[in-house]
Amino acid sequence: GDLQTIPIPQGGLVLTAPAVWVNPADQSTWAFISNPQGISALQLTANPDGTPALQVAWKQTRGGTSPLIANGVLYVAKSNNIRAFDPVTGKMLWQNTTIGELHWQSPVVVNGVLYIGDNGGALHAYALP
Repeated sequence: GDLQTIPIPQGGLVLTAPAVWVNPADQSTWAFISNPQGISALQLTANPDGTPALQVAWKQTRGGTSPLIANGVLYVAKSNNIRAFDPVTGKMLWQNTTIGELHWQSPVVVNGVLYIGDNGGALHAYALP
């Protein structure tokens, strides 16, 4: 089959692991790419001839380390800021600026709790009330 190559919507290089998600509302497949230049959401679509294509759904400046999607929320962290987004619209749901400097640390979710460590040796945990 044919391979589609597209430039990263926000520019820069892909040095982090993209996150992939299937939207339960319509079973569409999405990929999220984050780097220092920003974050972008790409939706898997089909060209008129039926070949798969990646369509840019949204992009923002202020990226971060490897994105994570859990329970329908997209998380992206960078030094001194972790943010949560609606994966379909890119709307920021919340952010927290109490984390310290990061190098390549990325968030993880375990049992509904979001964790991230920082360069200062602190482990931050976030949970819904």
